[in-house]
Parts: sequence; structure tokens; C-alpha cells
Amino acid sequence: MESYGAKRLLIRVIIAALLINFSLVIAGVIIDFSQVMTRYFIEKSGTGGRVSITIMKGLDIGKTYSPAGGSGIDGLLNIIISLFGGIIMMLVTAFVFFAGAILMFTRVIVLWFL
Repeated sequence: MESYGAKRLLIRVIIAALLINFSLVIAGVIIDFSQVMTRYFIEKSGTGGRVSITIMKGLDIGKTYSPAGGSGIDGLLNIIISLFGGIIMMLVTAFVFFAGAILMFTRVIVLWFL
């Protein structure tokens, strides 16, 4: 009987049965924890519960488009560099927000199926 490993097989069957029976509870705890963390970051962003205001203050778009002065060609070059830098920053920011929105949408759909 020991040559077949019946004791190890019995332990594995018991563990598998427990995991199958309690998989809904375990998945529910994990999903609830992720919801709690999501709500914490949305509601406790430090600005009265508005993540968009925190992001807006962090990006500080007004400083992005204000070049560091100068006269003549140097001033014009500073304005052009500031403009293109601001455009690149806005494109990257828009891409990140779009990717985040897609991931959140996908997360909701996957949780529905689970």
C-alpha cells in the first residue's frame, strides 16, 4: 500500500476538495480586498475625494507651457521647446489615462465572469 503513495494521494484529494468547496469564498475575499483598495485611493486622495484634482495639481499644466524667458532667438527657442515638450507630455498622459481606463473596464468584465 505504501508503494502506491495512498497517504500522499489522500492528503492531496482532501486539499483539492477543500479548495474546490471554498474557492468562491477565497475569490470573494480577494475581490473585496481589491475593491477596498480601489475605493481608498479614489476617496482618500487628499483633495476631498477627487483624484482628478490631485492629478491636475501634479501635472501643473500652467508651468509646462510657460517658457523660461529670454530675448531674441533664445526666447523663441525656449518657447518652441516648451511647446513641444508640453505636447509630448500631454500625449503620454492621455495614453496612460486611456490605458488605465481600458484596464479598469477589462477588470470589471473579468470580475463579472469570475
